[in-house]
Amino acid sequence: MNYHYLSTLVTMSLLTENFKEASPVKREKCVTVQSLDYKLQRSRDAFGRSYGCAQGGLMRVSVLIGSKNNTKVFYERLKNTTPTSFTLFWNARYNQSGELTDCDAATVAEGYVVDVQEKYDRDKAETEGEHPCLTFQLLLTKITYHGTNTELKLVLVE
Repeated sequence: MNYHYLSTLVTMSLLTENFKEASPVKREKCVTVQSLDYKLQRSRDAFGRSYGCAQGGLMRVSVLIGSKNNTKVFYERLKNTTPTSFTLFWNARYNQSGELTDCDAATVAEGYVVDVQEKYDRDKAETEGEHPCLTFQLLLTKITYHGTNTELKLVLVE
């Protein structure tokens, strides 16, 4: 897989629910995204017109875990038999009380958590201040992009 590591100029946060259902969105409920990788594809005819449903796959997300309590939700979602939502925020901005006030864009990904992996290196944590990292894979069923004055919904499974 080709992983896209985020530059230091762009920050990405992950909320473990649909942001429209979480009011207000608090900073302590978000974790920092280290990498994100997913692929969507759609069939096109000889004239470039799309047809059929878009096809999704796995979304792989690596996040920094501030405390062990933050990992619980990922393992709970692994047991779910219904799709769950995650929201990715680009350049999230928070007020003094830690509530989300704005972001450049947001993506709500819905699907099934199919894999969870944790990585922690004690030597690096002591010398470089590294936090534990958790990587999970989400089998996508729907993805919705929320940009400035736009909403683009792509249903992958009906």
